[in-house]
Amino acid sequence: MASGTRVSVNDLIVRACALALVDTRTGYVYGVAESTSNEDQRSDLWNSEEAIEKARARAERGAFGGALGELEKLWAQVTTAQAGGSQVNTAP
Repeated sequence: MASGTRVSVNDLIVRACALALVDTRTGYVYGVAESTSNEDQRSDLWNSEEAIEKARARAERGAFGGALGELEKLWAQVTTAQAGGSQVNTAP
């Protein structure tokens, strides 16, 4: 490799988060909320570890935030069903 030449690498970081709404007394599962987040990180030999770590953290925050949004929808369905409304749809 010539002096000053930089080799770049593309890394794809994928993180998933799943949450379950469970009655701890009976074990009944009301539903699950899932989310996946991807981060594409371009790095080089000099900063690859730090850049990948930052991309991993961004992907984890994205997956967790998405799962919380799905959990909010699930909670609304569960409370409606428990109040005598329609059946809970647990499909992600």
